Amino acid sequence: DLVLLSCEVISTADSSVADVQIAKTHSGGSSIAAGSTTTFSLTAANNGPDTTGTVTVTDTLRAGATFVSFSGTGWTIDSTAKPVYIWRHAGSHAPGTTLPAISVTVSLTSAGYPKLYNRALVSSTLGDRRSGNNAALDSITILAPAFDRSSKTYTDVNGGSVIPGDTLRYSIK
Repeated sequence: DLVLLSCEVISTADSSVADVQIAKTHSGGSSIAAGSTTTFSLTAANNGPDTTGTVTVTDTLRAGATFVSFSGTGWTIDSTAKPVYIWRHAGSHAPGTTLPAISVTVSLTSAGYPKLYNRALVSSTLGDRRSGNNAALDSITILAPAFDRSSKTYTDVNGGSVIPGDTLRYSIK
């Protein structure tokens, strides 16, 4: 007996998309002295229309900003490629969800003088229909120490008059 079978194959592409975005600010005002610390706040959100999985935030610290610490509920950090820092927030993130902020404390150095620019990027496991909001740029004017208006003093740690080989302690105010 001859049996003929017929089938029709229908294929549809997964068209799930999200619109993740990131915002970035810092503490301490627009001008901060070299030698100080500041905390960057990075906030990621899923604007939808679909639920996304893991959200990834990447921040490359440029010369003039040295990583001190971070906090952020549910975020894990990968710092193996310093000065590139990568945070991941696993799970499902429904449309309209703003994820907990990532707080990144950095020490500012004069290497960032006169202006330190810092950019963070966000991505998700889904395609992004609006990539224009996947980056946030923040800038800080780095103030150099004003040595010309400071007073300098020294103390001979060994006591007495200064002679070659003594240890001196300098103070700049």
